[in-house]
Amino acid sequence: MSSSIAVLSPEQHLAEYSVRQIPLPLPADTDFSLSNIPFGVFTPPHLLNDRHICTAIGAYILDLHALNKHGAFSAVIPSTPPHELALKDPPVPHVLIPPLKYPHPLLSTTLNSLATLERSRVCALRKHIRELVEEGGIVSGPDTRPEWPLGTVFSRCLRDKEGHPLLKMHMPFHVGDYTDFYAGVHHAYNVGCLFRGRENALQPSYLHLPVGYHGRASTVCASGTPVRRPNGQLPPLPGGKPRFGPTEKMDYELELAAFVGVPNHGAPIPVDQAIGHIFGFVLMNDWSARDVQAWEYVPLGPFLGKSFATSISPWVVTVDALEPFRVEKEDQGVSLLPYLTEKNSKTVYDFTLEVEINPGRSPGELSNTIAPIQSISTTSPRYLIWSFEQMLAHHTINGCKLLSGDLLGSGTISGPQKGQEGSLLEMSKNGTEDADIGGGQKRRWLEDGDEVVIKGWGITEGGERVGFGDCRGRILAALELKP
Repeated sequence: MSSSIAVLSPEQHLAEYSVRQIPLPLPADTDFSLSNIPFGVFTPPHLLNDRHICTAIGAYILDLHALNKHGAFSAVIPSTPPHELALKDPPVPHVLIPPLKYPHPLLSTTLNSLATLERSRVCALRKHIRELVEEGGIVSGPDTRPEWPLGTVFSRCLRDKEGHPLLKMHMPFHVGDYTDFYAGVHHAYNVGCLFRGRENALQPSYLHLPVGYHGRASTVCASGTPVRRPNGQLPPLPGGKPRFGPTEKMDYELELAAFVGVPNHGAPIPVDQAIGHIFGFVLMNDWSARDVQAWEYVPLGPFLGKSFATSISPWVVTVDALEPFRVEKEDQGVSLLPYLTEKNSKTVYDFTLEVEINPGRSPGELSNTIAPIQSISTTSPRYLIWSFEQMLAHHTINGCKLLSGDLLGSGTISGPQKGQEGSLLEMSKNGTEDADIGGGQKRRWLEDGDEVVIKGWGITEGGERVGFGDCRGRILAALELKP
């Protein structure tokens, strides 16, 4: 006896999953208000392998790729690919680079092309999207109400009959290069105190330049991607030899990260023009193996202790969406060199950053026996001592080329008070104290099965929430390897 499985056609998927209206007003607690309009990349439920550029509106995803084919953005972005990016940086005599060509920004499978547009064009696109949503769509329905074309709007919560998500979010950019800075001064001080003492907590150069290192772009992954506990060489126990095995000190790092938009073609970026080279921001978790890192980092810095995974949130919140949250940066207390001296004093952001740890369940443990996860740390990017503009100016002062999609991490963001730490390294005093993660659970380091969730949001003066969604990752057990 044979049975057949009904497979829905793309047209049937559209009829079942696409919606014609986005209910307004949006819920007050949504990260994706009309003051946000972030950008991301997803696979529509009726197209199994395609990747479309999209935005999030409340609980819905708006397919900008599909809408562009309906002519929704012809007045904002020319629809004749490829467009050329003009070189607007000062010419550099020894650097000869032809104009870069990209596919049409909204028909690409990543945001790299869209991000090369001038800030004013991206701002106009977001404004146009907001107007379309407020008007109700781009076509008229049977009763003359504005509607969205079939296949352009989907609920972000769509699941199949087995409960699996129907909408998959992808990496928003192709990341060619990744640099992680160390701009969180309270984190730097806390860690320095743990390893060098209070008098030598900050290195001599720390207050004079944005310290950074070259990270591993190939292991930057989208939120929700499981993270495998890494193996590596571990420090010797007293009187012993170096060991090999899974890290015993798995940790997270709460960070904010910027995506480069407009390339610099090898020209140094003036600090007061640097914001024009940033497309937007994501939340970031720079996973760390503290024991591997401690054993290897002298003299060249982190390597295997960092290169195994870096998680980012899937929605890129634009520079303009975060403009209401810009505040004055903490003064270094030293005189900076001219190339790092900013005319604008409001160059960091003040909004809420939060970390939760969802403990893994023991075998046979029922879900209703686990207490709801709660915030274990709350901080803000206002505690960065270097702005992203200063990071770009320093990064490019030697002629380094930055390309669209390059990722710049802030470094771990901690505040000055207890409960504002951006890592377990600080909360547990390098594993010497228990850290309370809620629900009666304690941690010194992360355990297999633990899920780390980073959230970030701000509230505008008009009461609209601008958030990033979640940056999450669950730890898988290490592979069994021989040394």
